[in-house]
Amino acid sequence: MNDKITHKKLNNISWLLALNAALTALLAGTIVFYIVPKVNGVEERFHSFADEVEPVIKSSAGKANDFLEGMDTEAIGDDAEERARDILDAAAEKAEKILKGD
Repeated sequence: MNDKITHKKLNNISWLLALNAALTALLAGTIVFYIVPKVNGVEERFHSFADEVEPVIKSSAGKANDFLEGMDTEAIGDDAEERARDILDAAAEKAEKILKGD
């Protein structure tokens, strides 16, 4: 190959690599100086929203807690246990019928 052509091609590749590095640095700078502050703004808006919503959530949680404390859990548990026994008895009866061939 001709030395002048090889030199020219290598020179062009060097310039392209330098241009690529410069554009990468420019893109990184753009991200740091333009996008990061916007993310911080979104974070601040989220915190202000959370501050507004927090009392509502706390009052709702308090009402739910009062409701749960007022429930008769023993009666509900006994009812659920009775229903579970009924279901198991019915399943046992069906299994027995199937095994007997009725």
